[in-house]
Amino acid sequence: FFFSSRRRHTRFLPVSWARRCVQETGNESAKEIEKLKESLHAAESNKQKLGEQNKMLDSQKLKLIKEVEERYSLKIRQLEGQIEDEKDLAVKEIKEAQYKSEIELNQLRTLFLSLIHI
Repeated sequence: FFFSSRRRHTRFLPVSWARRCVQETGNESAKEIEKLKESLHAAESNKQKLGEQNKMLDSQKLKLIKEVEERYSLKIRQLEGQIEDEKDLAVKEIKEAQYKSEIELNQLRTLFLSLIHI
């Protein structure tokens, strides 16, 4: 009986040592897993924040594009108006020049005819 109890004692010693090693390793692994979980959670949170920031930036970008388009379309309309005004002015000047030319031509005809009749 004494021999068997002694044997049991020596037989379980390595088992409890191994169990302790496994427990310590398991505890360290559990701590590392918790750290990894925390890091993963932080990364997912950062990813979500970046996604929200990208959406906000896209929204601001679209707003700026619309503002630029509105400014340029207004500027284009102003320039088109100026071109129309200048075109109308040029047409008016050409018509005036034609009218003056016709008057001068009529005066020259009248002068020519009066010179012929003399």
